[in-house]
Amino acid sequence: MGWNENFIALLEEEFKKLKARNSRISMRGFARILGVSASTVFRVMSGDLQVSSERALQMVSKLNVEPDRLNDLIFLMNHPYKITKSDKVTDNHRFVFRGSKNEFELYRNELYGLLMRLKIQSVASAQDADFELKIDLLDPE
Repeated sequence: MGWNENFIALLEEEFKKLKARNSRISMRGFARILGVSASTVFRVMSGDLQVSSERALQMVSKLNVEPDRLNDLIFLMNHPYKITKSDKVTDNHRFVFRGSKNEFELYRNELYGLLMRLKIQSVASAQDADFELKIDLLDPE
């Protein structure tokens, strides 16, 4: 299953959860929550429209998706993470994120997805490794 199919399944699951909590919620109300038009939600969920991965993540960030489920989606999207020359990481470099709670959740989950891919790709034992990267993902204060 590709990321778009996974995204559609996630939307369907989340709509069912919302509907179980509030039987009066419509697809139009769901679209409002996602920040898109009702026609976009209908077309995406029917498979007639594929939104970009960035747009999909923006939509999903408006929902209370389980972190593992979100990370699965991010992993399937296989985002190209690129470091430009000016972004090159040096020893003891510290990155600070400033933004809204929703943006923080989205970026934290994207970073977690990347770290999970790195973990899966990592085959060297600690003894054989030339370097080690430790990252702590902390909630905003």
